[in-house]
Amino acid sequence: MKRVVALLLFTVCCYVLTNAQTTLILQPDATAGKDALLHGLASEVNNNYGSIPDFYAAAWTFGGVPGVIRSIVEFDLTSVPANAIITSAKLSLFARDNTSGIGQHSTLSGPNDCWLERITSAWDESTVTWNTQPSTTTQNRVTLPASTSPTENYTDIDVTALVQDMTDKPTESFGFMLKLSDENYYRKLVFCSSDNTNPDLRPKLELAYSIASGVNEPKGADLNVTFYPNPAGDLITVKVNAVFIGTPYSINDLLERPLLTGKLTLERSEINIKELPRGIYILRVGERNQKSYKLMKK
Repeated sequence: MKRVVALLLFTVCCYVLTNAQTTLILQPDATAGKDALLHGLASEVNNNYGSIPDFYAAAWTFGGVPGVIRSIVEFDLTSVPANAIITSAKLSLFARDNTSGIGQHSTLSGPNDCWLERITSAWDESTVTWNTQPSTTTQNRVTLPASTSPTENYTDIDVTALVQDMTDKPTESFGFMLKLSDENYYRKLVFCSSDNTNPDLRPKLELAYSIASGVNEPKGADLNVTFYPNPAGDLITVKVNAVFIGTPYSINDLLERPLLTGKLTLERSEINIKELPRGIYILRVGERNQKSYKLMKK
């Protein structure tokens, strides 16, 4: 009996360790942080602003001359394994705590809603300018709604899909860009940067990830599986070698709850995932030779 109990305890421990989540909280200071402001005023487009205490997006006039401002920030994700499944990623930006200089959030001429986009080219905090700003992609970009007060904090912004993209494509991912969705003055969304003297007001990224059993590490040598596209839309095609026609599959959520199940009836079988919300899932194919893969629904 003791051997049975011990075996059960060992099995449970293995499951917990295999599916354990790791939490990472990043809120760097001026030394470790990497962020910069990009000033689009004609007289400022070649000036670097990598060490100012503010992080904002604005369309304003400066001495009567219109100019657009964007900001960029990059968190160090090198400790996150390449095959990690990001179960949660939340970005918190904190409103500027004084009215001097650029001031605080404003919707003077209209809504100041912004976009957070993934940066796809490298940049240097100490040299980047408006004219050398990095490229971005609109894939999985996140909308920040218009502010409701000049001092509104934007906490726990869901950037899970963006961070998953960053871990999946490290050579094409270099942080976030904040910019207005409408860059016509007068409007601005003003936060604090990692150079702010108040440590509680610096940008913070809190993420959790897991390494699911078998994900990106196929177990069997006999079952050959390919699937595409990934990220996917409404359909995915799963290809197996002919001897595995009829093998079962399941699409599970990150808690390993099966959402779609069935059998692959062809060497190339189409699976309709239209009803699944956008997010990250685990595709499992086979039984004894089961293989598992990370699947993203866009």
